[in-house]
Amino acid sequence: DFILKNEIEALCTDINYTTEEGDFGNKGFITDFVRVNNNKTTLYACGPTPMLRSLHKKTIGIPSYYSFEERMACGVGVCLGCAIMAKDGKYRYVCKDGPVFPGDEIF
Repeated sequence: DFILKNEIEALCTDINYTTEEGDFGNKGFITDFVRVNNNKTTLYACGPTPMLRSLHKKTIGIPSYYSFEERMACGVGVCLGCAIMAKDGKYRYVCKDGPVFPGDEIF
């Protein structure tokens, strides 16, 4: 089941669901299906960092929020297993500071 599907659909009018296996929405990679409607688009995505980076490159200038899938061993940022480098050269800890970040902050 897709988590929060009803809540998302109550807020958005044009939604593009995509899964790699095609068990929900489009089958394939989101980078192949992403549509941008300039003033009306806000992008929310969850997945591995390489996918999010590729997606961000295709949607520069569009508000985006990414939920990162990193290993979170300690949950408080001490083990550094979930550290990701942000654009400002500082690390963000997915377990402590995220897991959701604005795309322009990271990429």
